[in-house]
Amino acid sequence: EREAAIFHLYGALLGLCHEIAGYYRLAGPDVRQAEQLLDPQVLAAAPSPELSELIELAKRPESWLAQLLLSYQALYQPPQELKVAKVDPRLALIEAVSLEQDEPELGLEQIESWRQSLKNLAMRFRETLVEW
Repeated sequence: EREAAIFHLYGALLGLCHEIAGYYRLAGPDVRQAEQLLDPQVLAAAPSPELSELIELAKRPESWLAQLLLSYQALYQPPQELKVAKVDPRLALIEAVSLEQDEPELGLEQIESWRQSLKNLAMRFRETLVEW
C-alpha cells in the first residue's frame, strides 16, 4: 500500500502543479512530470509565488516535498540486494537472497504527514489563486 500512497500523492502534486500552471498560463496539460514544472527555468520565464515556494521546497533535501519526489523516483528503480564482498573463496557462488526489507522505509505517519502538508499547501494556494 505504501507504493500506491506515494503514487497517488505524486499525482496530487502533479495536479496542483497543473492548477498553478493553468492559472498563470504556463506549460500545457501535456506535462506528465511535476519535475518539469518544478524547474527554476520555468519560474524565471513566468514568476509566481506558488511555484517559487514549491521549487524551494523541492530543493531542500530535508523537506517533505523533496522526500516525496525521491520516494516516487525510487518506485521505478529495480530492487537490489546489498552488495557484500565475499571473503571466503569456499563460500557458494550462488546464494538465495531476499529482496524484501525487514522494516518498511516509510511509515504510515510520514506518508500521512506528507498528505497533510500537500493538502494544506493546496488549500493555501487555492485561496490566493481565486480571481475576483
